[in-house]
This record gives sequence, C-alpha cells and structure tokens, in this order.
Amino acid sequence: MRDRLLRLDRVATLAVQRLHAPSRDRVVKRVSFFGSQRFMIPATIAAAAALFGAGQGRLAAIFGTAVLGARALSPLLKWQFRRARPDLWPALETEKSHSFPSTHSTMGAVFFGGLGAVVFRLTPAPLWRSVALLLCAAAIAAIAFSRVYLGAHWLSDVAGGVALGLGWLALWTLVWLTAFGRAGAGSRARPDPGPAWEASCTGLAPAPRGTPDVERRAHGQATRFASRPPDARG
Repeated sequence: MRDRLLRLDRVATLAVQRLHAPSRDRVVKRVSFFGSQRFMIPATIAAAAALFGAGQGRLAAIFGTAVLGARALSPLLKWQFRRARPDLWPALETEKSHSFPSTHSTMGAVFFGGLGAVVFRLTPAPLWRSVALLLCAAAIAAIAFSRVYLGAHWLSDVAGGVALGLGWLALWTLVWLTAFGRAGAGSRARPDPGPAWEASCTGLAPAPRGTPDVERRAHGQATRFASRPPDARG
C-alpha cells in the first residue's frame, strides 16, 4: 500500500510539471496565497468579528478556535512524520518545514469548510446553501492542487491535509457543542409567585383553582382594591 501511494505521488508530481507556464504559475501562486498564514490569520479574525457583531458569538468562537487549533496541530504532525518535500523537479515555491501534512491544505479545509458550515447554518434558502458549499469545496480543492502544482507537496500530503482539516473541524465542533452546547441552561426563569404571595400581600385568600374566569376576575379586582390605601379607595 505504501509503495503504491509513493508511486501515485511521483506520477502526480511529474504530471503537473507538464502544466507549467509563466502565466499559469502566477495564477496558481495567488490561489496558494489563500491557504497561507498571511491570509488566514487576518481573514479568521475578520470572519469571527463579523459573526460576533451579528450576534453569533458561539459560532464566532467555534470558528476562530477551530482555525487556530488546526494551525497548531499541523506542525506537530509534520514533526512526527518528518517527510521530505518533493524533489523530482525544482519547486516553484520552496518551504523549509517538513512535507506531511500540507498546512495550506489543512488551513484551507478548516477555514473554507467552516465558512460553508456557517452559511449553511445561518441561511435557510437551499439555493444559497448549495452555492456556498460548492464555492467552499472549490476553494479547498484549488488550494490543495496549487501546492502540488508548485512542487511544495506530494499528492498524499494535500489529501492528508484536507482530511485532517475537515476531520478536525468536525471533531472540534462536536467537542464544543458537547461542552458548551447547553450554555445558559442553568439559568432558570424566576418562578411565578402565584396566588399565595398575592394573598400574603393583601390579606385576602387566593382564588381557588378551577374558579370560573368571571369569578377570578372579580376576585382580582377585589384584591387590587383591598391593597390600596383607605384614603385612595374613594
């Protein structure tokens, strides 16, 4: 299995080299930028701030912490696997860290996958839900492809990065909702003081349960009259 995966990586890397062209290279580098830290950090802050300003504080917290968590998780896995970068031809974009998993692909999956989930959660219209999910999926795929095209990663690196990003997003959302999903459930509504409290304030016996509405209204008027000072009763 491992040998097959390595052969597939080599075939994919050699195949994308035939697509290289100066104009195409510039476009792909711009696409790759949307998975970089220079884009992700300010974009995540802006998206979380927009959600918070719209009254969606919980979604803002889940989204922001998911992206930050993925940014911390990817380097740990790189250090664990310590896989070398592709070397079949001179890379159009060089990196100094290890190859697996692709951080750009991981971050792209978490960020754009999270955005798609947020739009799906907040938008009731099926058409806009579908459009958002398709656009976000296209962004994830484009960022992953750009890393292979530029020679920065093997195909399995970006596949692992996308799987890691989406898996982490789902897991973190589940953990968050399990831990904080019932936030505010401990706040209880103030109990209705009921007729006993009314009787203690007025000195009149409360109307018994099951009393007809007309009699209850009359009892309420008598209660309010009795609670007024003597000089205000007319």
